[in-house]
Amino acid sequence: MTADRDLLFVYGTLRWRRAHPMAAWLWHHAKPVGPAVLQARLYDCNSYPGAVLSQDMSDQVSGLVLRLKNPQQGLKALDLYEGFDPSHRPDSLFDRVATEVVLRSGKALTAWVYVYAPSVENLRRINSWS
Repeated sequence: MTADRDLLFVYGTLRWRRAHPMAAWLWHHAKPVGPAVLQARLYDCNSYPGAVLSQDMSDQVSGLVLRLKNPQQGLKALDLYEGFDPSHRPDSLFDRVATEVVLRSGKALTAWVYVYAPSVENLRRINSWS
């Protein structure tokens, strides 16, 4: 599955403009498309959430789809922020994957999503992150 190269689904610290300096940066470099859901489970990783894709249709993480103004620059900066190294995926904190997200309107889109890469065995599952 290939993401529309400029679409990004955010669900945690990047979702709100003032939550973090990187969120403020992102909101200057992207435009909102709309609220959406991702078929995943959400875990508390202490100071941030981590989503893990799920096959269970009832597992949904709420977030927002953004359209990156300059995808190449934006994804490079986000990869660094999220601890994703495309050349060393197994050592990355998050993995950037192309996956389906569904807008409130019901329209499905393929967007980039940063999913938590390490084991979630000892993490607490949560319903949302605010």
